[in-house]
Amino acid sequence: MDINSIQAIDIKVIPNRANIDDLKYISTGEDAVKINREEGKIIANSFKEGKSDIYVIDGKSNVKSNVITIKVIDKKAQALKKKKQQSIKSSKKITYVYISRTGSKYHSNKYCSHMRKPDKVDMKKAKAAGYTPCKKCY
Repeated sequence: MDINSIQAIDIKVIPNRANIDDLKYISTGEDAVKINREEGKIIANSFKEGKSDIYVIDGKSNVKSNVITIKVIDKKAQALKKKKQQSIKSSKKITYVYISRTGSKYHSNKYCSHMRKPDKVDMKKAKAAGYTPCKKCY
């Protein structure tokens, strides 16, 4: 469930003649999900990320319903986090360049300046070794 949203959950009471006015609605994570009853449904309101188990208890017999676990996430924050992680990954990509054994320039094209069997190296390493960019390639 997305943060700051509302979800309606149908309630099916068996036997049909049971009195639903005696039911207690429980949410174990009230800080994440608050619930209330409206016309035979549980209305779950989410407020912050977290988990909550919701269920119903009969006030007279203490019979407990099935438990529904609701996980609340902030989809926008998750998307931004994923985008940031992808940006970090792409910034860590290695750019390779070509250098000749005798030249002082690095090239983006291994065929530039008629090089023969150039070495493919990391651009950072080429710069650290004193190579400068080729004017034809860059």
